Amino acid sequence: MKKNTFKTYKEEIIKRYALAKVEDLSGILSMPTPAQLRDFCSMKCDKGLGRLDEELMKIFFETKTSESLKHSIEHCNIDKFKPVISFLKGEKDTENKIRVGIAAIIVDYNPRPFSKFSGVEIENTDFESSEEKNSDETRFIKEVESLEKETIQKPNKRFVFILSALLIIVLGLTVKIVAFPQKQCMQWQGDHYEKVECQSEINNLYASSPIIPFDEDLQELDKLTVCDTTTFFKGGKAVVWYCKVGDVPEFFDRPGFHPITGKSLRAITPYIINKYIKSKKHNKVEVKTQS
Repeated sequence: MKKNTFKTYKEEIIKRYALAKVEDLSGILSMPTPAQLRDFCSMKCDKGLGRLDEELMKIFFETKTSESLKHSIEHCNIDKFKPVISFLKGEKDTENKIRVGIAAIIVDYNPRPFSKFSGVEIENTDFESSEEKNSDETRFIKEVESLEKETIQKPNKRFVFILSALLIIVLGLTVKIVAFPQKQCMQWQGDHYEKVECQSEINNLYASSPIIPFDEDLQELDKLTVCDTTTFFKGGKAVVWYCKVGDVPEFFDRPGFHPITGKSLRAITPYIINKYIKSKKHNKVEVKTQS
């Protein structure tokens, strides 16, 4: 077991970063920029934060009492993230607990913050490689090899049964992958994502939209056609998000990133509604809400 010092906490966060890069289908964490990490934090804020994470973010982004955390994130000085990036890449150490805490939130390391970590024993184990983490066959093979060693040392009918079952599962997965390949990628096609073959040719109609790894949550994103009767708010919260492409906003049904430009989607506001969705007579639209 490792002694739970602040140095150990930082080491565990950097180890977690190696795994987070593999899990992050957006690719942001592989080569992060300050602007991308700002948008990444904005996304985490949209998805909901725990009380401690929210308090730490408010300190990091210097959120004023009169403003929301989301607003302070979107208008922060992105240079704040440069030391965080240097720390995660192992280029420069830091003793700043706030920066280290933000790094822990970004890579989703638990237990956090350090006050929780200091009271938990952490085993001195390394993270699996990306191939080990993402391959069902590899995990099964490792289990089989472990059971084979135990079976040789202590012959046991139970081990033989488990070994046979695992081999059958591995064989079944292999046959399924070879005989019935799944569509593991998707592409934005006009107003929604469609599953496609990762190696398929891009339809000329959607050549500007890249083929990306399949993401079940991201697949639910839909582009909206809005008008003055659209419900924009429910319970006082926005249910429509937008992103400007040139000078024209495009509207979507959930937070995320624009499928073509990659820019972060923002929650709609009465200002945007009145400026871009008002009638030809320039009368202000009554913002429709739903409890």
